Amino acid sequence: MSTARAPRHAARALGAAIAAALGVGGARAAAQPAAEPIRITFTAAPGCPDHDAFAGEVWARTARARPAAEGEPARMFRVDVSAAGGGFRGRLAIEDPAGATAVREVSGVSCAEVTSALALVTALAIDPRASTAAKVPSLESPSPARPEPANPRAPLEPANPPPAPSPTPWSLPARPPPTPEGVVRRTLAPSSMIPEPLPVWLPPVVAEPSRWRFGLGAHAAAVFAVAPSTIPGAFLFTDAARLGAGAFAPAARAGLYLTEVGSSRNAGGSATFRWISGHLDLCPIRVELPPLAAAPCAVVEVGALKAIGAGDLSSTTVVRPWAAAGLLGRAELSLFEGLSLEAQGALTFPFIRDTFYLEPVFTVHEVPAVGGSLSGGLLVELQ
Repeated sequence: MSTARAPRHAARALGAAIAAALGVGGARAAAQPAAEPIRITFTAAPGCPDHDAFAGEVWARTARARPAAEGEPARMFRVDVSAAGGGFRGRLAIEDPAGATAVREVSGVSCAEVTSALALVTALAIDPRASTAAKVPSLESPSPARPEPANPRAPLEPANPPPAPSPTPWSLPARPPPTPEGVVRRTLAPSSMIPEPLPVWLPPVVAEPSRWRFGLGAHAAAVFAVAPSTIPGAFLFTDAARLGAGAFAPAARAGLYLTEVGSSRNAGGSATFRWISGHLDLCPIRVELPPLAAAPCAVVEVGALKAIGAGDLSSTTVVRPWAAAGLLGRAELSLFEGLSLEAQGALTFPFIRDTFYLEPVFTVHEVPAVGGSLSGGLLVELQ
């Protein structure tokens, strides 16, 4: 199991700093090894990338390889890509000068996808630290030029636009219309003859004094983004809120998310994930319609994501830092004094987005740009 070292947006600089401080990946200072001489033979179906494109992607992913000189002992990488059913199948044979041979096969929908995957396998076979970026410039095709209009200065409006409709005149009659024959016009009585409405007494509204509420709670949760599939967990927390102070009723909640194991399996092996994270949310306002209440909140999560991989070539455990921020909405139903039923949903944006894969090329999970959780449970007020 390996993780992507380079974050794909600006926020991943935090992940890189944490990984450097903790020594994640077991980086060691060592002298740069010399480039290995290799030979590449490439055959592919019509319409596929050619030999130069394949080799170019290998050179782009690692600097620890170079074309072998004539007569120089070197490993041979034989690549063959052919159409198979509705897609393409690629075969890579790695021949050692001593006579040993290793074979890898990859299938995909497009020829470029299969070729790129074989180039990645080739680069990783040469250099375990080769770039695993999704795309490299060698296999990208230039975007087609956008055609210019025949007459760029031609007006967008039609040559002879239809005339705008003339406004319809409106006027008020100078005098009231005459009363039709047989109709009796009625006149309202003067205001002095209309009786005054009787006064209605309403009880005075007594505002409830504000107070602070302290409580403990537990939720059952479903967590997204930390594993390939939704994983169940528990959320334990303490709560402090000011009640009875109008719409501005600040509240804070601190807790801990604990999840069960989430697993994933593909052709390269299996992987399991476990996530533990501290949680802090701040809610500046509270809307009450007894016995219901609702509050919008800002949330921050800090913790760790543990992945255990078992593949054909290796088995390892990786622990990566987790940090995210986002928004949360909470609804509360008061069952009776001191006990409330709650439901909440959070939308979070991870700062550290790692890619977990089974060597050499089987990706099992990539942390998405947006994650979150849904949970519900009870809040008990402390007396």
